[in-house]
Amino acid sequence: CRSLQTINISKNCPVYDQIRKAYSNIQLIEPKVNESSSLGLNSKVKKKFDKVDAVDNVSPIQFEDPEVERIFHEHGVYTVDDADRVTSIKHWFSNNSYIKTFDELKYFTGLKTIEDMAFSFCNVLQSITIPNSVTRIGDRCFEVCDSLKSINIPDGVTSIEYGTFYRC
Repeated sequence: CRSLQTINISKNCPVYDQIRKAYSNIQLIEPKVNESSSLGLNSKVKKKFDKVDAVDNVSPIQFEDPEVERIFHEHGVYTVDDADRVTSIKHWFSNNSYIKTFDELKYFTGLKTIEDMAFSFCNVLQSITIPNSVTRIGDRCFEVCDSLKSINIPDGVTSIEYGTFYRC
């Protein structure tokens, strides 16, 4: 992992020691706790979100990356509620050389696993935030993501499979 510079991961995460030992050259950062009421939405979305009923999760997701937005719109994902119903993204992103950031993945609270090779060969992907609901990150998930600089791994991840960051 020559490009990966930081992994945001709590010392309480079950795979912390595994990551620390396997990637000793990568800086591990303790995530900051966000106490804000914006649910982690960026400022543009927060303004829209404040105008709707937060309980209904009807807030539209404002994707930072147009390629990510295009892919999700193709699959009918427009709102936080739509994102919550997504349980698999297995072949939506692999081999995509246009995706640069995907921090909005955190809204996909129905995901339990980031499937094997889900982001493999996304060679311009620079950052990604794994949802709190995820417990497993699959085999070669970020293979040849050689621009990946930052990944946020939540405490709920209990398994990071072989070669997750292979050739990244």
